[in-house]
Amino acid sequence: MTPPGAPNPYRVMAEEKTMIDKMKERREQLKAELATGARRLAELESATQSIKETMTRIAGAIQVLDEVIAEAEANPGRAFDED
Repeated sequence: MTPPGAPNPYRVMAEEKTMIDKMKERREQLKAELATGARRLAELESATQSIKETMTRIAGAIQVLDEVIAEAEANPGRAFDED
């Protein structure tokens, strides 16, 4: 028998189990959030790489056009097709 004023050991065990279950549930939620964050980060890194590649191609095209324009301005008598 439990002495008066002492906590019921069965109730304490039940409350502890409930707390442990809550912590386990929260741990699973956090693991899911972490996995979601990792997937999103991978998507963003892939998009970043794609944008960088596109910008590199655009910069290359600008450089080629700058060189063609400079050549045309340096040689004004040279014919360029304007079709």
